[in-house]
Amino acid sequence: MPVSGIGQAVVKVRYSVSVQLSSRFGSLEHSLDCLVLPNLTVNLPTRTADISAWNVPKHLPLADPQFNVCNGIDIIVGAELFSMILLEYIIAGKVPTSSPTSVTCLVSTVESLDAQVKKFWEVENFDQGKVYTALEQQCETHFARTHSRNAKGRYVVRLPVRQEMFPLIGETWSTAARRLYAVEKRFRADDSLRSSYVQFMEEYQQLNHMEEVQTRVALPQFFLPHHAISRPDSSTIKTRVVFDGSH
Repeated sequence: MPVSGIGQAVVKVRYSVSVQLSSRFGSLEHSLDCLVLPNLTVNLPTRTADISAWNVPKHLPLADPQFNVCNGIDIIVGAELFSMILLEYIIAGKVPTSSPTSVTCLVSTVESLDAQVKKFWEVENFDQGKVYTALEQQCETHFARTHSRNAKGRYVVRLPVRQEMFPLIGETWSTAARRLYAVEKRFRADDSLRSSYVQFMEEYQQLNHMEEVQTRVALPQFFLPHHAISRPDSSTIKTRVVFDGSH
């Protein structure tokens, strides 16, 4: 359950507990359902106050005899109980300080389950009234025109291509070739790396992620450099093939 407070800060609460409160001096008892948090707030008061000069009647039994000592807070009660537990004498007010270091506020609201479910469905629903930009509309049209489902029920869609970007890519063969020659040079010094690299590429072919091309295709054409990252200490994949899409 989310609990929100000052500045709309939200804390997720997982547990609740039933508590029976009773007065130290009277017959007042009250049951509360409380949320469990690792920390309620900072220590209060934030510093220990000197009350030697305060005119607190000695005969009054205080619920917290050490109310002036900086200490942790065990429970925070709501307004529905606050007015019931007050007697006609209460010690309250501001303690003078020359250098205030922090401000502490205790406010919280518990979001109802109905509101959470409503928000969930609002997030999950498609926005039927969305106005697309020209580029977004191109992507939407491309998806509607090219998507399908294969025999295994998986969706298949062609990659969107922006034809106007082709001239910006430039010549890619030379860089891809240099990368390949560098990888092959490493193969000559590391037969294990070569074996795992070839195995990876063969698996890519078997999965139809790529296919061997015997001749140059018609323009435009782009070449994707790739290289190996070797991690001998890895418990799973020792060699990983990285395709340099940013090239």
